Order: sequence, then C-alpha cells, then structure tokens
Amino acid sequence: MVYTATKVEVMKKVILSLMLASLMATSFCQQKTMEVKDKDYYLQKSKDKKTVAWVLLGAGTAAIIGGAIGFNQTFCIFCEDNGASNAYGFLMLGGVVADLASIPFFISASHYKKIAADISIGNQNGYTIKQNYLVLNRIPVLVVRIHLP
Repeated sequence: MVYTATKVEVMKKVILSLMLASLMATSFCQQKTMEVKDKDYYLQKSKDKKTVAWVLLGAGTAAIIGGAIGFNQTFCIFCEDNGASNAYGFLMLGGVVADLASIPFFISASHYKKIAADISIGNQNGYTIKQNYLVLNRIPVLVVRIHLP
C-alpha cells in the first residue's frame, strides 16, 4: 500500500513554508533606526579622529625622516649584504603608508565636526499669554539642520 498525502496535509506544509519564508524575509529586511546624538558626542568623535590622524601623520613623517637618514648612510649598490639598507627603505615605505592612512581620519574628523555644527541646543523667543498680557519667554529648543544634496 502506497501512502499519498492528502490535500489538507499538502496545504499545511505550503502554508507553514510560506509563513517561515515571510518571517525570514521580514527579519532580515528591517532597517536600523537612526539615533540622533547630541553635539558633544560628535565633537568628541571629531576630536578622537583628529588625534589619531595627527599621531599617524607625526609617526609617519618621523619614520620617513629616520628612514631617509639611515638609508642615505647605509646605501650601497654593489655591496654583498645590504640588509640595513633594505630595513631603512621599508621604514620609509611604512612612513609613507602611515602618512597616507592619516588622510581619511582628517576627512572623517571634518565630517563629524560639520555634523556637530548642524545639531545645536539653544533658546528661542516665544510669546505666551499671562494674565491677559503677551509675555516674551525663552523656550529651550533642539535645532537640527538638514542639508539635502
């Protein structure tokens, strides 16, 4: 005797499969909510990025100068062993890479500084009615400027 599935069993499997597929599709397609940070957060992030950029730039420049001085003193074209010359050459190359790596950090620091300038907390003047008179009150506000491309 051969077992064949009934229409109800097949329909249950199809519905269950569609439910699982839709559950997976919605769980992987959710977008992250954008959190609005305050001005101090972005200023601190800008300061940290700029510090990293200056450290990379300074270390890279020092490595280039040290490598150039050492490379100049140990340079020998026809020598048997030029290992010291190679080491100074690699030190110079590492300095160039560090200097170039500092550029994205400077750009990122500038970007965060612009974001911090766009978010500010201030006071705005507003009129309220108090005992049948208009009174000028200062109301604290959060100002967010949005730049559209």
